[in-house]
Amino acid sequence: MLEERSDQPALLVSDLRSGYRGADVLHDVQLSVPEGAIYAVLGKNGMGKTTLLKTIMGLLPARRGSVTLFGLDVTAWPAYRIARHGVSYVPQEQAIFQDLNVEENLRLALGTSAAFGERLDEVAGLFPFLKQRLNQTAGTLSGGEQKMLLVARALITAPRLILIDEISEGLQPAVVDQVRRVLLEVRQRGEATILLIEQNVSFAFSLADSYAILKLGEIVEGGVTAHDDAVQAVSRYLAI
Repeated sequence: MLEERSDQPALLVSDLRSGYRGADVLHDVQLSVPEGAIYAVLGKNGMGKTTLLKTIMGLLPARRGSVTLFGLDVTAWPAYRIARHGVSYVPQEQAIFQDLNVEENLRLALGTSAAFGERLDEVAGLFPFLKQRLNQTAGTLSGGEQKMLLVARALITAPRLILIDEISEGLQPAVVDQVRRVLLEVRQRGEATILLIEQNVSFAFSLADSYAILKLGEIVEGGVTAHDDAVQAVSRYLAI
């Protein structure tokens, strides 16, 4: 069960710099994501969106600045410790274990079998196909089913914050709609805060309360998705 919410943001990124080898990819990024919100970070390929998520998750070290989760500075924490603090990560690449079955993939995320049945019922209520495919090798699922398994694997831990990287990429419209419904239900239940990385503006805006534009590692614009000029503002940066 979630703790009682406070006024502090679920995620606060301050002056964040990160990158690979000798090159910075992120340049003094600032983000504040309220608890219970869905927040979208949009941008073209190569703008630093995945680098941002990996740095928040502790998979890349911050070179400067800080990452605060629910009031606690986690900047120097390793990824496993951040995960234990209630953060789940849905990566862009297919990160399921292809040779394991669906149940084994889900159990690995949970780390213990004690609550597996209860948590499986929860995520199977969102993705009903899971219970019929528990013994199926994950690598034999369709591309859309594998993406849904990734989301289910993130949700089965009952996270407080979910980091989602380009989940709509390459999916059939029906699968995109199903993922949208699931994320909206998670938000409606008040179960988690969601940071959504996307290029699909219509998908992102159908979910998110607020947005930011990441360009060449910098936040160049942001606002509330409900504003009349928000789509136009985003399109200026995403147009080919």
